[in-house]
Amino acid sequence: MIARLSFRLSARWEDAAISDTRESEAVDSKTLDRLRNLGGNGLIVKLIDLFSSYAEPTLIKGVQAFDAGDLEELGRAAHSVKSSACNLGAREVENLASAIEQLAAKGESTPIKQLLADLQKAFARAKERLDEVKKGLMP
Repeated sequence: MIARLSFRLSARWEDAAISDTRESEAVDSKTLDRLRNLGGNGLIVKLIDLFSSYAEPTLIKGVQAFDAGDLEELGRAAHSVKSSACNLGAREVENLASAIEQLAAKGESTPIKQLLADLQKAFARAKERLDEVKKGLMP
C-alpha cells in the first residue's frame, strides 16, 4: 500500500513538473508529454542533456560563421539547432533557427544579425526552462 501511494505521489509530482511548462512559452509541454509517453522521464532527461551539450556549441559556431561571412556554415548550424529544439518543443528557438536557415540559404544576411540576437535570447530561455524540467524529473 505504501509503495502504491508513493508511486502515485511520485507520478503526480512528475506530471506537475512537466505541466508547469505550460506556464512558459519557452518549451511546449505537449511535446514533453509525448516524449514522456514514448520513453519516460529518462528520455526527456537524455534529450535535455543532448540539447545542452550539442545545440549551445552549434549556436556559437553559427554566430562565428555569420561573423566570418560564411552563410553556408551558418545555415548548417541553424538547421542543427532547429532540429534539436524541435525534438524538445522549444518552438521559439526552432522558428528563429528556421528563419535564419532560410535567409542564409538565400544569401540574405541583413536581417540575420537581429535574428541571431533573438535566437540567443530564446535559446537561453529554453535552456533555463529545460533545466528546471530536468531538475523536476530527477530522483
